Amino acid sequence: MGLRIVDTLVSLIMIPIAGAILLGISSFFLNPSVFILPSFFALALPYLLLFHAFITLYWLVRWSRKLWYALLILLLAGWEMPALWAFNGPGEGEASARVITYNVHASYGPSEDLTTQFATQRKLLEREPHLLCFQEFSSALATPILSREFPNYVHRGQLSVYSKWPIISSDYHKFSKAYNYGGNAYLWVDVESPKGTVRIFNFHLASIQLGSSEYLFPSSWIHLSSTDSLELRGRSYFPLLSKGFRFRAQQQKELLSAIQESPYPVLLCGDLNDVPGSHSYWQFAQVYPDAFRQAGWGSGRTFHSPLFPLRIDYVFNGTPWLPLRAEVLNLQGSDHDPLLVHFALGDAIEN
Repeated sequence: MGLRIVDTLVSLIMIPIAGAILLGISSFFLNPSVFILPSFFALALPYLLLFHAFITLYWLVRWSRKLWYALLILLLAGWEMPALWAFNGPGEGEASARVITYNVHASYGPSEDLTTQFATQRKLLEREPHLLCFQEFSSALATPILSREFPNYVHRGQLSVYSKWPIISSDYHKFSKAYNYGGNAYLWVDVESPKGTVRIFNFHLASIQLGSSEYLFPSSWIHLSSTDSLELRGRSYFPLLSKGFRFRAQQQKELLSAIQESPYPVLLCGDLNDVPGSHSYWQFAQVYPDAFRQAGWGSGRTFHSPLFPLRIDYVFNGTPWLPLRAEVLNLQGSDHDPLLVHFALGDAIEN
């Protein structure tokens, strides 16, 4: 009798969890400008899938026919899992190009301490990168430390690209004011790599305008003493999330249009401000492989969130370069961590 009650409870829990997973993976197809609900569930997919895995294990132990329903959900979500958690060992061969993308969160929080920022820059240089792409970069951070190591660089708005290789042209675009918080933009530079010209796109898409300590699950919520306060906060956060989803959907469309006009192979580096599994992520990843998914290990968290391991900074590869290893560097100075990708340069690029 006791196990039957447990079976009933687990069944009742499994139904909404399965529904939430299906909604989350449907964000691949559904633009949030048309139907926004799946975008919310895509944020929670890692936790939903983990919870569902325990439910599946329970039905396995019980050897119930409901195991097949649980496995079907995992099968349907299976193609998402490598994006949520990468399982790659180090690639063979020696890296001949290293690329770092890093939102330095300039003029906010810990980055106001320029001593910390300069120390962080030195640590980045210890990794001997060939390309550095910065977002939320301020002129105060354009130090001799960087210019000595990188004679070629472009700084426009809050975006910067530093290159060991010659830069032959560049351009900067702000996204339309209709879907822009003000600083969202992209910068492209054409660099003459040892294997031919590559166009580097450095981008920063819309956030949800929350501080890092409040991102998605504010730590201050644990001090709420009434359901009324919780409901009030929920009503204030929902519009911010919704607006961010819709802004990014428009921005990624504009950015992809510019990328497709490139006469050269492209490397996309930047702060997408959205998670793997989201609609914006898949619009890039289905065309330009996600370097961390190909060569990283783990969740690849790049944003300091209290509870959620958010991977929102990416390198998407549209070149013949082969990613050998991708790693997130644990550095101080920002609410983001840098993403470093080691590449083996491919065959000569036809210009």
